[in-house]
Amino acid sequence: MDVRGGRRGFALALCLVVPCLAIMGDLAMTIAEEKPSEPSFQALPGKAVGVLVGDAHAVMAREGRKGPDGAVGFARGKGSYRRVYVPASAAGDDCLDIVLKVGMDGKTRKRFPGVELLRQPMLKPQGLDAAFQLVEVEVNEGQGSPASECFVATRITPLDGTKDYPLRVSETIAKLRKEAADQLKARADDIEKALAKQQKDVLGEKKPTGPGGIPADLCDLAARNREAARRIPQVDHRRPLLLRGRDKEGSRLRDGRAEGGAALRHHLRG
Repeated sequence: MDVRGGRRGFALALCLVVPCLAIMGDLAMTIAEEKPSEPSFQALPGKAVGVLVGDAHAVMAREGRKGPDGAVGFARGKGSYRRVYVPASAAGDDCLDIVLKVGMDGKTRKRFPGVELLRQPMLKPQGLDAAFQLVEVEVNEGQGSPASECFVATRITPLDGTKDYPLRVSETIAKLRKEAADQLKARADDIEKALAKQQKDVLGEKKPTGPGGIPADLCDLAARNREAARRIPQVDHRRPLLLRGRDKEGSRLRDGRAEGGAALRHHLRG
């Protein structure tokens, strides 16, 4: 097998996957309340090919991960973005000494003195694209990394735009984003008709008169459910099956296992 050809093929696959993730990520941000997903990391060998994402903060935030704006992420395969530390250019407040698990199995630890978190403004001075850059990184001084959130890139080699990797990731993603936006605009009428048909199939002749297009009767049902939940008496979690609260006349409910169910039904009927 041609190793160089295999690596080019892997890099091409990354260039196809990462743009799609970037485009879908933009679309996902339009959802008002998106349920956070759990991060999923993959172990890295001593040298790994992937994509540096200039500002991965938004994607990481959707996984419930906190960090500074402009934090660079390392994308490879289907795993979540990894935070990247690099040797610090100068001593300062951002200069850290960290201890990480190394090796793909993570059985040993290593101390890395004088490193700092890689951020977007640091990319251009290193000859890297500030948006997306295909690179080969030396992971934890060539020892690799287990499936964890971060690693130290002790060496970063840009790959795209070279003889072996002529495709430029940043330009390709910009092109795909524009094409995706143009396609959505061109098909806006078809999308609107499809949504209207789906709405009619679900609601029938009912009119979407409630908030956000929800039928008013469904809104009333939700309001009644909230009111019923509010009137459920407080449960004493320290003593299961015992209830505390007041009835309609304001008298304190009596504690008791046999009376618990009757008291609950009484309040729900009220």
